[in-house]
Amino acid sequence: MACIEECRQGGSWIDEALAEELLTLTDLNVPHLPYYAICRSVFDADPQSLFMALYRCIEATYAYESSRKLVEKLGLSVSWQEMAAALEDSMGWRPQESSSLNLILQYAVQKDLETVCDCLGVEVGNDLLASAGKAIYVLRNRIVHFRPGGRRVDVESIDWNLLCGCLTGIVLSVFSRAYS
Repeated sequence: MACIEECRQGGSWIDEALAEELLTLTDLNVPHLPYYAICRSVFDADPQSLFMALYRCIEATYAYESSRKLVEKLGLSVSWQEMAAALEDSMGWRPQESSSLNLILQYAVQKDLETVCDCLGVEVGNDLLASAGKAIYVLRNRIVHFRPGGRRVDVESIDWNLLCGCLTGIVLSVFSRAYS
């Protein structure tokens, strides 16, 4: 809350609507949410930092479905987080990013997914989840990876306030499901 209030006082790129979305997320005090990543990113002049912090929050739920199903199938009395940690520690297992993103987006609000596609200029095909998941993942990869000859992110062409506001809603939706 203090970080968002500081942004409101200074010359931040974060507008009032996004600040309110982020404050709602902090007001709810969602367990296990990596607030530290969001706090650091709101002070960065590059809006891609907040996008990546919010992406990391979604990423924290990637193992939810697979681990939950395995716990249920085996009739174990461990949390999905414990199962995911055990699988990673003992076998090096991690969920596949792209398919896990699409799977966890089933818990997002449809309007947020549609707006993400609009913000990123992606035409929604027959599957809104797949379209939004691909749009988010492609942007993530363009931010994170350097590819010779690859397209750089045109920071000026994206409404980062709207995009990050939608991602904040998605984070809230998927975290509420995974960590309830």
